[in-house]
Order: sequence, then C-alpha cells, then structure tokens
Amino acid sequence: MRDTGTLVGGFFAVSGNGQKMIVNGHRRGSDPITNQSWNEVVLSEWDADSGAKIDKLVRRKESVSQTVLAASGDGQYVVTNDFDAVLKTKNIHLWDMTRDALVSAFDMRKASYVNAALSADGKTLGIAFMEESKPGSHTVQIIDVPSGKVRTKGT
Repeated sequence: MRDTGTLVGGFFAVSGNGQKMIVNGHRRGSDPITNQSWNEVVLSEWDADSGAKIDKLVRRKESVSQTVLAASGDGQYVVTNDFDAVLKTKNIHLWDMTRDALVSAFDMRKASYVNAALSADGKTLGIAFMEESKPGSHTVQIIDVPSGKVRTKGT
C-alpha cells in the first residue's frame, strides 16, 4: 500500500463569494516496496458549506515550491507562483480548477518580486513585478483570463 504522505506548507486564497478556499502544499511520502521517496505539489479545494476537501492539480515534482497568490470570485481560476530550484525557473501559473488544467504560464525568471490579483468577475488577471536587473522598476501585465493572453504590458 502506498503511503499517502503528509501535506506540508500552505498558502491559501478564498474565492470572492466565500464558497471555496484554495490551499497549496507539498505532500511527501515513500513507496514501501521500492523505498523511493516522492514529493507532490498539491492544490486542494475546500467547500465552505460541506467542508469537503478535494485534492486537485496534483503534480509530481521534486524541486518545486508553490504559493497561491489569488483565486477568482467563484473559485474557478487560481493563480500560483511556482519556483523550481533545479531548473531555476520562476513562473506565474493561471489554473482552471474546473478543468484541472493550466490555462497559461508567465516566465518570471528575471523578477525579484512578483504579485498578482484577479478581478472580482475573474475575467482579468493583473501581474506586477520588479526586475532583478532594474531595481526600483515596476512592470505590470494585464491578462485576459479565459484565453490566458496578455492584453497590456507596461512599465
């Protein structure tokens, strides 16, 4: 029997309507047969009325840390900041929780500080960041959520 692991960490966002809480964490465990350890990045969704928890968007990764930055008003879309220590990548990921799918990824490797927010209707994502090579600079991207396309980019 496979060890289900222990969920550690946890940043969260609450949907605007208060019905869902999205929590991220890492679940670690080991396979008793192969003695191999494993690490999963997990986004879990809790329903406010029933208290039911659903693990969604489980990805097997050894070196990724993930932070939930925002959730749309209805909890359909979630924005995470993902850092892979081995690959040296930093990305903002826009997830569709109803389809358990990545909508879009935005490369933030050059950013030293990143923040994001979703509009109340969940149709617009704003990402603000400061580039490491340009202290004091600020860049903003406005993204159409359903398509994942950048509408506006300004500094």
